[in-house]
Amino acid sequence: IYTANEFAIPVGTPVRLEMTAADLARSPDLGVIHSFWVPRLAGKQDLIPGQTTFLNIQADEPGRFLGQCAEYCGLSHANMRIRVEAYEDAEFDAWVAAQTTPAEQPADGTPEALGRELFHELGDGRQACASCHQVWEDGARNPGQGPDLTHLMSRLEFAGAIHDMTEENLREWLRDPNSMKPMQYEVSGIGMPNLDLTEDELDALVAYMLSLD
Repeated sequence: IYTANEFAIPVGTPVRLEMTAADLARSPDLGVIHSFWVPRLAGKQDLIPGQTTFLNIQADEPGRFLGQCAEYCGLSHANMRIRVEAYEDAEFDAWVAAQTTPAEQPADGTPEALGRELFHELGDGRQACASCHQVWEDGARNPGQGPDLTHLMSRLEFAGAIHDMTEENLREWLRDPNSMKPMQYEVSGIGMPNLDLTEDELDALVAYMLSLD
């Protein structure tokens, strides 16, 4: 299962997290220490580049458990939040089944289909969404450095779990990501770049994003 900043666990079941951070040797700009911390579930555990650490968590009741990266990791450290949803068994099984189902390709000639095309190729020398993100449709699942978007709309929030998953927020994120989450992409090369989208391109990409449930 590939998700971003929020995931689900079954109520009353011990869950062992196996965690790491981006390898400094492979990704020098991303190789920093993070710390996973969801206070109501467990204490803090560092995520160290190139190493694997472990943490046992358990939720004894259904609900939403809020967390935060607890190690200063960069300019947007305060915007690196964590959400854990604890579900009863049947609801958890349904979540797993949905998350492991490929995305459906939109019908030809629809705004969603145009958005899918733009997701893979923007043109005019602009970086395509698919260079960092994946929408899994078939074959092997190979997520990139950015969050996997296959079931984007199943999440309640995005951009490090700091913005509600709404059409308005998605549109503004695609129009000017740095205004919604300071990243200084032009300086660091980290985070979501401004893709200089036209309004028609925004309409199509937002339509496609909204179809990814």
